[in-house]
Amino acid sequence: MSTLIYSIDLGTIYSRIVVAEQDDTQVLGLKTIHLDEVPSYGIKRGQVYNVEDVTRTVRSLFSNVEKKLPKKYASAKRAYCININGLQFKGGYMSKDIDVSSKQRIDERDVRHILDLQKNDLKVQKETYIINIEPIAFSIDGMPETSSAIGISGNMLRCNSYVITAPQKNISLLKNCLPTITLNQVYTTASAKARVLLPSSTRNKCVALIDIGAGVINIAICKSGVTRYEISIPLGTSLITSDLANELNLSIKEAEVIKQNMNNIFAQQGTELSIKFSEDNIVTLNSKELKYIALARTEELVAYIESALQKSNLLPSIDYIYVTGGGSKTYGIIDCIKKRLENKLVSLCNPAYDGYDSNTLQKYAAAIGMAMLYIKNNPSLETAEIPFVEAPPVTNPEPKPEDFKLTPPEPAPKKPEEKKSKFKTFLDFASKIEAVVTGGEESDDTLK
Repeated sequence: MSTLIYSIDLGTIYSRIVVAEQDDTQVLGLKTIHLDEVPSYGIKRGQVYNVEDVTRTVRSLFSNVEKKLPKKYASAKRAYCININGLQFKGGYMSKDIDVSSKQRIDERDVRHILDLQKNDLKVQKETYIINIEPIAFSIDGMPETSSAIGISGNMLRCNSYVITAPQKNISLLKNCLPTITLNQVYTTASAKARVLLPSSTRNKCVALIDIGAGVINIAICKSGVTRYEISIPLGTSLITSDLANELNLSIKEAEVIKQNMNNIFAQQGTELSIKFSEDNIVTLNSKELKYIALARTEELVAYIESALQKSNLLPSIDYIYVTGGGSKTYGIIDCIKKRLENKLVSLCNPAYDGYDSNTLQKYAAAIGMAMLYIKNNPSLETAEIPFVEAPPVTNPEPKPEDFKLTPPEPAPKKPEEKKSKFKTFLDFASKIEAVVTGGEESDDTLK
């Protein structure tokens, strides 16, 4: 029996798990055995800030899995993957040269050897964990770069790679949240989603995937099917929810419902918009005020996205930009990205494969992508535990983006003084709301 791969996607609002096994007859190269999700606790801006809460979230996921997993898999080997977000990882480039003058032709063993040497160079930094090394280009004796060196002869082989690493203490912190299992591999959310969501027709192009969530915006740029740049911005659309709540004197839950329904709300005619939460709770909003509040923060988020793309130095060569994640459905965000990046083709990413509808694929893309990456990197599906290094204790720190070096956008103009709307609060809105748009993300009082 093949190895079961447990892929855990820790999100700000929801955490998800995919249990899969390798199956080359399937379109994605794996067979999904079980999908599940639970509300997240202890995660903020993509980072662990309460180990006990995250542990409780993971245990809830595993409890659901073990109840529903077919008995025939009870004795199967297991491999465990998890994602990492926010300011917990960094990407960079590195080069390595080796002498190949004694070889008649360069073969796969030479490529593996030079990649192993790059890994060894990184392992010298004892507190660094290597998430991924992607060879970008090869050069023989200073000649122009090529995507593959196999079959070429020469004296000196140079390999340029894109490397993603994380401090070992951050990896150990994740392990502390998984006390009863052996963690085998850590992946970044953006690279995992890119593996699943980017169309195969763009494999020979330079493509950017922008994953907009409640607490984090993940960006991956892939060129010729290889990740060339990755970054995680510790900001998300929960800021829009907070702005609506603060400016309109609403609860976080009320503001989230309004944010998710903005496309329907603005379809109404006139400047005074009515929203019916229940028979005894109907509120009236001024459309200009609502748009101003929502779009001011949306434009700020998009300015950070543009700054991140510019920082990659790959923006001029990007052919397509695909936007995904719950936040991609937020009112005005696609139009803002198109306006900022006027010369680029920007569209929502909505793929579908046999066995997966578009909504399911969007929700579980990170977990499915991690399983695909694990199969790719471990063709024999051998499992190896990540060595444990004691992590420092966590006392509920508030994650801060002080290491986020992008140039902040220009501040939005001050909002003209207007009389604030006063609305009645409501209880149990979820069961009474009459106009709920599917998709988007929820929020809670921790995301102010």
